[in-house]
Parts: sequence; structure tokens; C-alpha cells
Amino acid sequence: MLFLQRLFLGLVFVYLSACEEQAHQVKSPPENPVKYTNQLERVKKTGILTVLTRYDPTTYYESADGFSGLEYDLVQLFAAHLQVKTKFIIPDTFAAILQKTLTGKADFAAAGISITEERTQQFLFTPAYHKITEQVIYRSRRAMLPHEILGLLSP
Repeated sequence: MLFLQRLFLGLVFVYLSACEEQAHQVKSPPENPVKYTNQLERVKKTGILTVLTRYDPTTYYESADGFSGLEYDLVQLFAAHLQVKTKFIIPDTFAAILQKTLTGKADFAAAGISITEERTQQFLFTPAYHKITEQVIYRSRRAMLPHEILGLLSP
């Protein structure tokens, strides 16, 4: 787990330090405009790391002890490393997370997002910290074996 934490921190640090500040500029009063050279500098100066996420048992959830989840914990470790606070935004839909990421409403998204070919055309991803293989589980009776995707919807 320590390896995953360090890997995530390193990858997010590289990502933030390499980002050009364009759509992510913080608006300031006209008499005192603030310009940052990159996203990491903005995060450190404002003291806030803004993250899009979603409620999910493996990502972000509230327990009796407060908020938790793998993505939440990794973000908290990264924020502690940067010595900043976190601000989590939880949009209503997963599609909204992607849209808000595209429009720069947060520094990044930590929401268990699968890396797909289509998404790599629009987003920068860090290397995956976990790979899964999706599987279908069915009753062992041969007659119950689904032969096509629509067969999964049948009772």
C-alpha cells in the first residue's frame, strides 16, 4: 500500500507541475491580477487542492469515523505532502465529473475512472495503480449460460 501511495503522489505531482495554467486561472479583482506559471503553483499559493470525485465504496464514502475510500485517502496524502487543504466536489453524475474535468472546474478527478481509448483523447491519465478484469458470474447450469450481452438482462 505504501508503494501505491508514493506512486500516486509522484504521478500527481508530475502531472500538476507540468500543466500549463490556461483554463484553470483563478480570477482576481482587476486591480490586483494574480497569474500563476502552472497549476501546482496555484494550488500551493491558494492552499487548496480541488478534486472531483463520486460517492462509491472504493472511492469516497462517509463512515462513522469521517470520510474514507482509496481515492480519498490518496488525495489526502498528496495534499498533506503539498501542505494544502482539500476541497472535494461531488457532481450528480459520472458524466458531470468528466465534463467538469474538461472545463477545469477542479485540479483533477479521483473517481475510479477507467482509462479508455476515447477518454485518452480528451484527458491526461496517470499510470493505472490497479487493473481489473471484469467478469460475469452465472449459475453453473449449462442452460443458464449467457450467450450474448442481452442474455445478461434476462431474469
